Amino acid sequence: MTHFRSRTLVTYGLTLGLLSWTGCSDGSSLVEVRGRVMEGTTPVAGASVTYQPIAKSADDVAPGPSSFGITDAEGRYDLRTIKEDSVGAVIGSHHVYISLDKGDTQDGTSPQPKPAADRIPKKFSDGTTVVEIPPAGAADVDFDIAS
Repeated sequence: MTHFRSRTLVTYGLTLGLLSWTGCSDGSSLVEVRGRVMEGTTPVAGASVTYQPIAKSADDVAPGPSSFGITDAEGRYDLRTIKEDSVGAVIGSHHVYISLDKGDTQDGTSPQPKPAADRIPKKFSDGTTVVEIPPAGAADVDFDIAS
């Protein structure tokens, strides 16, 4: 296993651990959420999009389960909760995180970054991007990683 693959497995393991720790279904209402990740006018395939609910108060230690989606060839994603594997995200405010696996070369021998992997703005990895999910859900939560 290459160093990169080991690092990727550790990253995904930590992400899944964090997401499963952050909350479970406590009666939180889930609504459908979908959108696209683009780089200018080009769809971004294989991006991981994670929504982390924001607590409404200091007493709210588990505001609901985190949700995630992986973009398809057209850059589209649909969110599902990590723990219960239910469709959607909880209603309310969420930090949004977007990441790309840097991948290996086509021959699989040496890790090489895919071009877009190094161009995701910090605002999509540091928790400063926040979206509000309304009770009706959201079908157009789009992000442009070129901006």
